[in-house]
Amino acid sequence: MNDSSSAWATRLQLIRPPNLPTVPGDPLVGLLLSATGALSLWPQVAGPVGVALLLYMGGLVLNDWADKEEDSRDRPERPIPSGSVGRSAALGLAVFLLAAGIGLAFAVSLRCAVVALILSTTIVFYDLVAKRVSVLGALAMGSCRGLSVLLGWSASGTVMPSRAVWLAVAVISAYIVAVTTIAAGETQGGPVGPRRWAMPFVVVAAVSVSQYIGASVTGLVVGFVVVFYALLYSVQLGRELPHHLVAAAVGGLIRGLILLQLLLCLSCGSAGTVFAITLLVLHVLAVALSRRFYGS
Repeated sequence: MNDSSSAWATRLQLIRPPNLPTVPGDPLVGLLLSATGALSLWPQVAGPVGVALLLYMGGLVLNDWADKEEDSRDRPERPIPSGSVGRSAALGLAVFLLAAGIGLAFAVSLRCAVVALILSTTIVFYDLVAKRVSVLGALAMGSCRGLSVLLGWSASGTVMPSRAVWLAVAVISAYIVAVTTIAAGETQGGPVGPRRWAMPFVVVAAVSVSQYIGASVTGLVVGFVVVFYALLYSVQLGRELPHHLVAAAVGGLIRGLILLQLLLCLSCGSAGTVFAITLLVLHVLAVALSRRFYGS
């Protein structure tokens, strides 16, 4: 890799490319559980997915801006402490992405804009305040993902989110709370304590929710695969690992969210199969990106 491409790769770390494929599934799930007919939903979901991606990227950049001192000590290779991106430029990019996400939300609908405003406020609260308090930070991060699911609902014609939507919000939020809790000490390396076992429990709950929404043999089989996925990482995180391997495991758990989203789509029967296949492709993309970019 030459110096120019290396510099660009470093700058791209601001938006953590391996994590971006985990974002579309949130509004996809929210919209699918709010309506029927997967093929007819594609035009409706484009707007909420765009909003979710813009706000997510804005939050990531703002996070690096806020973490400059910590990253200078623990992650000097990150774009801002390494000097690849100026701190003021990073702040400008974060503001632009968040504003663009809110603007796109207004173009989608007033209801989408309301959800986007709440989501962007929660993102800023996490980056600037909540993340410094472990429990509060984890809850705020989980809330961001739950609100991202509601972006999908906001593009549907339903007046209020259904019970299925709220259950999806709950399990996706809980999953991210668990990942955030595990990630809290990644810079110190392993082993991670008993909190790592929260992940399999959350995934089992997600499997139960998906079967409650719409029982299917395919969903149950995929559910067992996702539980096994979570168990493997939980066992791995219990070992004495250097910090970069703990960070890699956390990145794997973040990508595991796509499998959870896929599971929830399958609970909608044949209508969700189209979305599920799309999410499987996104998971493959996320794994491929993780081989080149930092994802935690």
